[in-house]
Amino acid sequence: MLSDEDTYIYDGHGDVPADTVKVRVAESVTAIADEAFRNRILLTSIIMPQSVTTIGNRVFRDCESLTSIEIPNSVTTIGSWVFSGCGSLTSIVIPDSVTRIGDGLFHYCESLTSIVIPEGVTRIGRCVFWNCTSLTSIVLPETVTTISGDVFWKCKSLTSVVIPDSVTAIGANIFCFCTSLTSIKLSSNMTLLGSGFFSHCSSLSSVTLPSSITTLRAHVFQNCSSLTSLRLPTNLAAISRLAFEGCSELTTINAPSFSTTTFRNSPDELTYLLVNAGFLRINLSAILYGGSSSVSSRSDSDADMYYDMKTWGRKRDEDSGRLPLCTAAARSLTWRNMRQVFSVNMPVIHDADGMTGLPVFMLAAVGPTSDIESVYGLLNAYPQAIDGL
Repeated sequence: MLSDEDTYIYDGHGDVPADTVKVRVAESVTAIADEAFRNRILLTSIIMPQSVTTIGNRVFRDCESLTSIEIPNSVTTIGSWVFSGCGSLTSIVIPDSVTRIGDGLFHYCESLTSIVIPEGVTRIGRCVFWNCTSLTSIVLPETVTTISGDVFWKCKSLTSVVIPDSVTAIGANIFCFCTSLTSIKLSSNMTLLGSGFFSHCSSLSSVTLPSSITTLRAHVFQNCSSLTSLRLPTNLAAISRLAFEGCSELTTINAPSFSTTTFRNSPDELTYLLVNAGFLRINLSAILYGGSSSVSSRSDSDADMYYDMKTWGRKRDEDSGRLPLCTAAARSLTWRNMRQVFSVNMPVIHDADGMTGLPVFMLAAVGPTSDIESVYGLLNAYPQAIDGL
């Protein structure tokens, strides 16, 4: 219905006229239904009362003329893709009562220059700022623990980002095509840089990777044409041979296990460095804990991964508590595979398995698929394995 001022009064029911310019939500409304104002391209303003607690999915999607909106403090839930395609929206304040930023919330808000994300938000969904080409900077609150994939895809004006230490999980392609990004602070509690993390960040000249990072997946720094040097984290256990694909100026890589100032940006050269530093193509965890190690059964990003034997060989399985050596013996793997495990973890050869109490040698002899060659190989190469029996 329309008031005397030609403002549409939304009472939570019925279709909103296509030519609606101004909206006032009635005091009786507690929830704005999904897609209530979607594609109302003439809508410029809306007033919401304190009675509103929920804004549904895609409520203002493709409202191309909406320039600003005030969300009342009573709102606790904002759905997904709510402002997607609101190309004229320049700024917005999310109330402190909101704890989750849904998927695609500001997707394609090309005029959005600033936003306040309140303390209390714990999760930022995927594609939230996708193609927000006018967004220049953002500070995330210390309460955020999870950032999903593609969040800042193609935010071409974004120059700096601070990711708080509270963040432990981040998806793939986070800063893909952020061509103005020059500096970033990463969380000290992150363990993974997913595929395409900094892909096509052509202005990124340097980045400090926290020591907590254990995995660099494919295309992490793809086409970072201004990146000249990089120090790999001290606890790196897995890295893709395609991590630096297209980094034309990258000449220096420093790592605990190897260092070079003559890197010529070739996946084959990186593979050579990794292999000489003790990284192997095969993920032995897949062999020991039941997964498939064949390239055909893995995703593209996993197919090019190389794993640090020394780091892997000293890590206990989270479920069984067994070290790889004990697990290999218990499963009586072929001697070729067992030897790889022993070579990096010989001190544990005197350990007893926590699950059975048996020494490693006995496990090799009585495993469910006992392989006499493995038992012979163990005794022949490491006779000290029989000590204490």
